[in-house]
Amino acid sequence: MIAGGSPQHRFPAGFALLIAVAAVSWAAILVRLCDAPSLGIAFYRMLFATLAILPWGLRSTGPVSLRTYGLAVTAGVLLGLHFATWISSLAFTTVASSVVLVSAQPVFTAVLGPLFLRERPGGRAWTGSASRAGLSRIWSPRRKPGGSWPILPTESA
Repeated sequence: MIAGGSPQHRFPAGFALLIAVAAVSWAAILVRLCDAPSLGIAFYRMLFATLAILPWGLRSTGPVSLRTYGLAVTAGVLLGLHFATWISSLAFTTVASSVVLVSAQPVFTAVLGPLFLRERPGGRAWTGSASRAGLSRIWSPRRKPGGSWPILPTESA
């Protein structure tokens, strides 16, 4: 059920999760099939997402500090840069290589977290990051004989 929804308007959370995962899973393929410029795709993706969540953001929840606004704007700019660079990367490599790199975020978090946030990942985090890194190596597309995995366009087979 959606939070705050009435009993007669129930929506199964599992079904919503299934739809969300399917939408995210198809994003790279649909972006690759699109003929629009990469920055245009990134812009409209951010615009439509912002418009979709704007009603919840405009609800009054009390005073919000300037620091909170600044953090929100910074997060939005960084997310926009992420989409701009990721969508642009699809023009230079395969969809599979791009998705492998983008989904390696847990590995980067485990490695960089102690440096920037002074957070030490526990054993489960390192196990998950190591297994993620291993799956990236195993599942990498177009593995070349001899053990190299092409990521950049200049390394393509």
